[in-house]
Amino acid sequence: MTDTKKLKAHVISHTHWDRAWYLPFQSFRIRLVRLIDRMLETLENDPDYKSFLLDGQMLPVEDYLEIRPGHRESIKKLIQEERLFVGPWYALADEFLVSPEALIRNLMLGIRFAEDLGGVTKVGYIPDSFGHIAQLPQILAGFGIDSAVFWRGLGDEGEELGDEFFWQAPNGSQVLTIHMRKGYFNASNLGFPIYWGDTSALEFDLDLAVERLEQAVEDLQPSNRSGLFLLMNGI
Repeated sequence: MTDTKKLKAHVISHTHWDRAWYLPFQSFRIRLVRLIDRMLETLENDPDYKSFLLDGQMLPVEDYLEIRPGHRESIKKLIQEERLFVGPWYALADEFLVSPEALIRNLMLGIRFAEDLGGVTKVGYIPDSFGHIAQLPQILAGFGIDSAVFWRGLGDEGEELGDEFFWQAPNGSQVLTIHMRKGYFNASNLGFPIYWGDTSALEFDLDLAVERLEQAVEDLQPSNRSGLFLLMNGI
């Protein structure tokens, strides 16, 4: 293993939100409201909890505010303080299932909504797509977004490129890219013996959290090019 004193890791607290998957939409929304209620309470009452990433899409915010319209100003304040990060997408789309025009309008809507709430996260965050169109860097660059973060879809080129590279579209546009080789959950449920699932009945273990972080860095080292590691604490 490389000398860890030369390495730096960033732990990102987040959630990924499938709006309707194996349960009806309203069943998932009950869970969403509980999650964002708890997130707001934590951010407002614990200054040591620095920030939270709300999945790069605005639909969870919209779904939440339909139930909790009175919390709009609390959300706006946290976004303005750069403690809650939202956007730039309106919805996380599978790039091969929609038209390029749909992707462009998706970003237009997401950025407009996020800016109305205090600010947009200018990162092309695409955590759970199953492949990527060649023109995506061009589309992102057109909105002033100079980076992309994604999981899946890189193919055999990933072995040569590593996890950090410049992704160039056919027109020459390029974005600095991070390939989340181990997914958007490579450091999830820190301090608990499970990677996902309900931890309410489990006791937090600091040593286990440190062990999980060290293992996550070690898993990424063979494909890392920069000495900087993206550790995603969420699922």
